[in-house]
Amino acid sequence: NPDFPLYAGYIAEMVWTFFLVLMVNCISDPKYQQKTDDIMKFFAVGMVIFFGASSIGNVSGAALNPAVGTCSNLTGYAIHKDSSVLKSIGIYWAGPLSGSILAALVFTMVIKPNYEILDEKQMKEKDYAINSP
Repeated sequence: NPDFPLYAGYIAEMVWTFFLVLMVNCISDPKYQQKTDDIMKFFAVGMVIFFGASSIGNVSGAALNPAVGTCSNLTGYAIHKDSSVLKSIGIYWAGPLSGSILAALVFTMVIKPNYEILDEKQMKEKDYAINSP
């Protein structure tokens, strides 16, 4: 969006990619999953995507994925033959990449070490899902 500076698009993409990747990391780690319906996991990811798209759609287009942002810019260039749309491709790479790296670091260093690591017997006693083969 030309009404916003490029750094606003970068920050928007980074923040919401951070939330999305952190949510996916938290719900998909099988070693530490609690017994939860799969539909609630999908609902949680869907809500992050919905709120992200609703809040930053006007700022950056809410691509949250470098491939989506690049393809939308290249399509805009092919249709309109306007090279100014290509100047924002960088935010669709830098924002999601830095947001996902930050989410992986937060998950690995802050969230995962605070999980209670239980053996199989303790997991059954606490009614946790056991996802080992």
